Amino acid sequence: MVLIIVILVFLNCTRYNGSVVFNFNIFRSMHKELELYEILLLLDPNLIDNEVNNKIEFYQEFLMGKGSKVMVQNQGRKGLSYAIKKFEAANFIQIVFLGNGQLINLLNSTIRRDERVLRHIVTKLNKTF
Repeated sequence: MVLIIVILVFLNCTRYNGSVVFNFNIFRSMHKELELYEILLLLDPNLIDNEVNNKIEFYQEFLMGKGSKVMVQNQGRKGLSYAIKKFEAANFIQIVFLGNGQLINLLNSTIRRDERVLRHIVTKLNKTF
């Protein structure tokens, strides 16, 4: 254990005017707790079932690739209370996963680039692991 800490300290030190400066952020990130999040995606209603399944797989693999545990529920196509981007219906996808703030930021930036997502919302559930 001590050897690992010494290696981390050595790798995370930088030289500044001849003195050694340690970056403590590595230990702060190691102690971040994983929290339970839920995301609701509203997808374009013109997508066929195969395309919806591909989107589900993409976001599931994205989260699992970052080390998260994921549970997905496809709630199907439902009507909307009001039009979003001129659509009266949408495919509702609910994803529950473990993550932290960095993962949420990456996920939000990925979703914003996806033109097939009409709207999304991420909520933090009350459980901490």
